[in-house]
Amino acid sequence: MNTKLSNVYVLAKCLEEIGGAFFFATYGMFLVSIGVNEMEYMGVNIVFMFAKTILDPLTGNWGDRMGQKKIYLWGLLLWAIGLFVYGFANAFWLCAIAETISGVGAAFRSGALESWLQNLTDEETGKAAQSKAGTWKRLATIPSALLGGIVGSIWGLHMPWIVAGVSSLVAMGAIWLLLRPFPDLFRKHKVSDADLDLWSIAKRAWSDTATRKVFIMVAVMFASIMPFNMYWQRVFYAASIKPEWMGSLWIGIALMTALGAKISGKLPVSSTTLALIVAGIGLPMFWPHLLINLPVLLVLTFLLHEVGRGGFDTIMWAYYNRRVANETRNSLNSLQSAAGSTGAIFGLIIAACLTYVITLPQIWAVSAIALIGLSVWVIRWNHD
Repeated sequence: MNTKLSNVYVLAKCLEEIGGAFFFATYGMFLVSIGVNEMEYMGVNIVFMFAKTILDPLTGNWGDRMGQKKIYLWGLLLWAIGLFVYGFANAFWLCAIAETISGVGAAFRSGALESWLQNLTDEETGKAAQSKAGTWKRLATIPSALLGGIVGSIWGLHMPWIVAGVSSLVAMGAIWLLLRPFPDLFRKHKVSDADLDLWSIAKRAWSDTATRKVFIMVAVMFASIMPFNMYWQRVFYAASIKPEWMGSLWIGIALMTALGAKISGKLPVSSTTLALIVAGIGLPMFWPHLLINLPVLLVLTFLLHEVGRGGFDTIMWAYYNRRVANETRNSLNSLQSAAGSTGAIFGLIIAACLTYVITLPQIWAVSAIALIGLSVWVIRWNHD
């Protein structure tokens, strides 16, 4: 049973990722092509993160009440709709609408399928499945991202969004068929409405020292990595890397994150492992501001940090979820996700402000220092 569940989970995550990967290599260039300015560039992502942050705890709580599979499938549908809206966007306000819909979809999806898998298996099975899914779903994005780049260069940068929307709907249908034979809700103990009260769950989580530290860590982590997410295409372009190579660079990103996910399956679940992964993300990103005239070394340092990013989710999930009960798992995972999204919003705002005083690679260096400091704090935890 565990093997079958794990395989279905891995296949579902691969289908989900393939469906949305067509715009990965052209996202930043699309926004620039429709005249989005610096603040609007940040704004569309803040809109996404804000929508996700506000709804994440609520949708997670719905998952505990109604079933994680239902919530997850609704999330896939809303995500696809957001992609279609992006395909017809020609101004900031339409991008903002698309990001709002996609953010709501991301909130529905957030942690839902992982909570479902964890509730029906055990820590080792869940960790192994997430490591495998993290490896294969990244590899699966390579052909989609490359094809999206080709489609965008021939038919226009709006077309990858349309293709992504269609493929996401197809993926949703396939995932629905895959999940049908399996139960949705699984509870070891009978629970009342009071037990599932979201505010009570949140207060209990914050009062627990280990859980509170995880929330703070995830918030700082996501605040620090947002400049990497937002600026990589622009930094590489400034380093004389041609736009048509961006799709090819996604191959390297996918391979490195896949490698990180693969390695994470072999690592022990502990605060020390988490700290080393965070340091592994931060250290390479301190150097790009010194390598802007050396594009090969610039790309190599960026790809190196992707290894840590590929391994983070699996270890973080296992570390956090060993303290979580089945009955409230989706709620608590969504609260953790909301902490990350809140951090991401602040990271985006701070990065946008810093663009007026320092260069983009220097902003990366600031983020790197924050991550190294975070790793020093995490390694001193004693909650394993």
